[in-house]
This record gives sequence, C-alpha cells and structure tokens, in this order.
Amino acid sequence: MNRSLARCIVESLRVAGPIEEPLARLRTFGERDWQRTLDWLHLSGLALLFWNHLQDQGCAGAVPPEVAERLTANLADNRLRTAEMAREFDELNHQLHNAGIPYAVLKGFALAPDFCPDASLRNFTDYDYLVPSNCLERARETLQTMGYSQKPGSDSYSVTYYQPSHPPYRVSRIEDIYSVELAREVELHFKVWDEDQRIALSLPNDFLARSTLRRWDQLCFPALRDEDVLIFNALHVFRHILPHWCRVAGLLEIAHFTERRSSDAAFWDRFRHRILPYPRLSQIIGVIFSLAVGVFGVSLPGSIRACTTETLSPVMAMWVERYGLNLALGNFSGNKFSLFLHREFVRDANAWKDIRRRQLFLLKKPARVAGNSKSLRARWAQLVYSMQLLKFHVPATIQYALELPRWKRMVHRTSGCGLTSPR
Repeated sequence: MNRSLARCIVESLRVAGPIEEPLARLRTFGERDWQRTLDWLHLSGLALLFWNHLQDQGCAGAVPPEVAERLTANLADNRLRTAEMAREFDELNHQLHNAGIPYAVLKGFALAPDFCPDASLRNFTDYDYLVPSNCLERARETLQTMGYSQKPGSDSYSVTYYQPSHPPYRVSRIEDIYSVELAREVELHFKVWDEDQRIALSLPNDFLARSTLRRWDQLCFPALRDEDVLIFNALHVFRHILPHWCRVAGLLEIAHFTERRSSDAAFWDRFRHRILPYPRLSQIIGVIFSLAVGVFGVSLPGSIRACTTETLSPVMAMWVERYGLNLALGNFSGNKFSLFLHREFVRDANAWKDIRRRQLFLLKKPARVAGNSKSLRARWAQLVYSMQLLKFHVPATIQYALELPRWKRMVHRTSGCGLTSPR
C-alpha cells in the first residue's frame, strides 16, 4: 500500500474532530497510489464504509474515476450479498428457535446501526451465535438438517459449521469478498472469551440471560444488551490483535458506537458498573479504547476513561503508543509485536512460554482451507495456504527477535525494574 494514502483514508474516517484536511488531501494522490492501496483498503474492511463516507461528504470526486467505478460495483455486489445473507440468517434464526435453543446473535446484522450505519457496508462471512454449552448437540442436529457439517478442528470457545454443497474457495481477486458466491459459515460460541489465549479473564456469566430483541430491516432476533455488545466487540478485536491480524475496521466500529452514545450518560453508567468488578476486562477494554482514541479520534467520558484507558499499566500504555497505533494502519499484521502486549496479560510463566513458542514457531498445524476434500485442487490450495503462512511467520519471527532487546530496555526504563519485561 501507499502508506501516506492509507493514513489519509483512516484520518478522513475519524468520528470526532475536523476531517476537511484529510478529505482535501485525498485529491493529491494519483491513480498509481490508489491502485497500490486498493488491496489494503479491501482487507482493512474500510472500502465500503470509506466510499459511502465520501459520497455522504460530497467528496466522491476525490478518488480517480476508475477507482470510483470499482468501489461502486463493490458496494452493489455487497448489497446483493447482504440481502441473500439476510434470507439465510432469518432461516437459521427460525430453525434455532423452533428447536428450542436459546441464543443471542453476535456481530453481523446485530451491529447495525450502532456499530455500522448499514449492514451492507460490512464485509462479514459468518453468522455468530452465543448458545448454552448444553445445547450444542441439539444445535448440531438442527444445523445438520439444514445441510451444514461441522468444520474440522475446534477451539476452546466455539464450533464452526459449513455447507459442503457450498464449500469455501480461494478468491481469485480480492474484490470477490463481496460476491454473493462467497461461502458463509455458522459459528456457535459457547463462551464469550477464548481461553486458548491463556489469559485468566473473569467475566459476567449472564450475557445470554440478559439478551434482548433487536431489529434490522424486517428481521427481529435476540442479541446482547448494548453494554454487553460493546464488551464482546472489544474482546473480539483484542482477541484478533493478539495473533497478529485484526482489520482496522474493527476499531472504527467501536469508535462509531462510542460516538453515537457519547451523550448517553445512562448507558455509560450501566457500562461502567458492568465492567468495574473485572479489572483485567477493564484493561483489555482500555487497550481497545486507547487505540480507537488514537486512530479515530474517539472522545470518552471522564468516568469511562477512569475505569478503562487509565487502568492500563505503564507498559501497556507504552505498547499502544509505541506499536499499537502504527500497527493499526497495517491491520496489526506484518510482525509479531503484539506478543509484547500479550505478555502483559499472562500471569503464568509456563503458559507464556507455551503461547510464545506456538506463535513464534508455528507449531500448530495450519487450518484446512477446503474442508475434508482430498482432491488434488484442495491439496494444492492447502499447500499454497501453508506457504503463505511461512512467508509471514519466518521474517516476522526474525523481526520480533531483533526488536525484543529494545522492548526490554524500554520496559526496564518504564517500570524501574525488569519484573514486567517479556520473559
């Protein structure tokens, strides 16, 4: 990408403060700059939000005509895709309800309009539900009757299902992510937090019991309460930052929510009381809020800063300033500096050694990219995927090793001793 253009795009999407200057600066970039940056724009999750934003601001002419034409086509494709997903989503909701399975929708259609002005401006590929763990078997049977199969592999907090009749495929060009043909999956969460991160995190245990009805267009479905939606999405963004990949759009969605609720004192009071008993949760949210403030200009009430961003340790705050804001522009990818932050949340030394070993040396077998298929095409796709992982992991591990001594010195100066440095 052209980093200057990418930064200008992000600055033009700030939710607070003047944006006239970055909007005007967009016109100074040429066709080549835009073409180099389009893949990043799509991967960041910002493309459709950015194009819609330019049109709202009367600045669509700030991008070259060919780029404008492509973004217009992308938005049209995604609207068709969203309409088809809405139909599937409604059918899934009805089947789960008819099976007597309590659930709350996570992400997706539940995020509009609080986190995103319109669901058709988001690029999401799955339907996420929170369900009780004792209903997983019944949910599996229900999904099987709809033609879904459980995806190989599992993690500590969710189970994923896909349709063999509509298997995942490798997109031939990045803009295929908006195609109605792109496969969708169903992800059943039986926990709110992924314990595989080895972060001991206490959380409220009544997310599902507190669920409420939400609406999107003509659809009505159970989802988390407002304060719990914000908690879950902060955890979701944090969870993706740790393994070195998180779309910067995730921060923009949180920024959009906080700006919409900026004057809602009753909401912030409920949110504050919801997280106060959980210091580690408050720090995680503090990291995400700090990034949202730095990248998108979020303005937080003083009482919320006191229980989130101001609860960060000096080392956590230093990571946000030294690495986090810059990493956000690159979707937190390209290196493994998020390990420095991860270390600050892992108390057990042995657990940390396991985390660092797995993330540095790719000890975990790469996920399958083509289900259970043993065809030559599937094997080739798996090989290509594995090689791409190595292409990232090898130089990123070397970069981490070179940066580690500098980070340790900074931690030592910040803390006054070496007790919180990476071990």
